[in-house]
Amino acid sequence: YPGVRGEGPPLETIEEIAEFYAGYLTSVETDELYVLGYCFGGYVAHHLVRILARRNRRVDGLIMVSLTPPNMKDAVYDLDFDDDACADGYMKGTMEIGEIYREITDTMSKEELKRYWSLYWKSVKTILDYKASRETVDMPALIVTGKDEEYDFLRPEDKAWFELYPNAGFATVAGGHMLLVTHPGELANCIMEKTGIGSLIA
Repeated sequence: YPGVRGEGPPLETIEEIAEFYAGYLTSVETDELYVLGYCFGGYVAHHLVRILARRNRRVDGLIMVSLTPPNMKDAVYDLDFDDDACADGYMKGTMEIGEIYREITDTMSKEELKRYWSLYWKSVKTILDYKASRETVDMPALIVTGKDEEYDFLRPEDKAWFELYPNAGFATVAGGHMLLVTHPGELANCIMEKTGIGSLIA
């Protein structure tokens, strides 16, 4: 989204990012529209579908991968984060996280790593600042979690999901938190099977 790589003014909040995508999607005509959000993007998707619903833009389904129910985020993100420690890929009081993201960080230069962890920490703070909507949305929702998810505070099949999405369904696929990178085929197959989407183009 604009600003994340330094191009253009940055979007600072989940609400701003969701509004950016809503502006685009309300102007595009498609036979079907599915919204998918992974991790941080799941919170954006959660907010986005509510904007689209208010604008009478049909959404055929919502897919959220590797996140906890947005209405429970304040409880599960009540963690002792530390700015300096985060730069080294560690969150004080929780767990070492460098290993989780090694699939993408191993090939990064020192400068790239510094930027990556800076963006990571910024994303966590953005989630903490987000006032998640508790408005119920009556649309098919698929919640996907990795079988080896490393973050033990994620809550697959939590009843809190049904407070937001009465038609929520759940699935687990191979992989941990980075399953989008490590097991994209399994994730795509799961989504196609559970949603009935005929084809998924990456």
